[in-house]
Amino acid sequence: MLELETAQSYEASFWQQKARIQWLTDSDRNTKFFYRKFRLRSAINNISYIKKGTLLLENPEDIKNHIVDHFQSIFSKSELVQDCKNFLRTIPNTISPSDNLQLTRLPSLEEVKSGVFDLSPNSSPGPHGFPGSFFQNFWDIICLDVHKAVLEFFQHGSMSPNYNSSHIVLIPKEPGPDEIGNFRPIALSNFK
Repeated sequence: MLELETAQSYEASFWQQKARIQWLTDSDRNTKFFYRKFRLRSAINNISYIKKGTLLLENPEDIKNHIVDHFQSIFSKSELVQDCKNFLRTIPNTISPSDNLQLTRLPSLEEVKSGVFDLSPNSSPGPHGFPGSFFQNFWDIICLDVHKAVLEFFQHGSMSPNYNSSHIVLIPKEPGPDEIGNFRPIALSNFK
């Protein structure tokens, strides 16, 4: 019995290694193997239906709206924020005027460059498609535009909506999820 289990273990390991080798040799080629893996992966990652109570949603637009509504209800707050002026008066001032000047001054071009070069060059590209290495390799060309965008934020307190955009991905909490509660959203932030 032990010999049979050992033999089965060796066979499973053999096929796993063979599949891994095939993946390494064929995955980037334009082969049937590549397309089969791509179609399988797409089918696994696609939400073709989802339950909404007793309803079964199959229309992609209905699925999208249900997902958006669900997470908007969780991550948005409808309560009014009460006036906090009285509460804030109870917090002592611990920042000196000189510290405040240092904290509120506009960042220099060198500080922005330091921030850009401290980030990973292999970070996830933003919606524009540029990874961190782009900003670092072409810094001499784009530095003034990047610095201008940073100063714009510090001077006006707002930025272009796409500067801080993220890709939201739903990760299944269990195999074969069929309800929105069985997904966990994660934000894939990008290099900006």
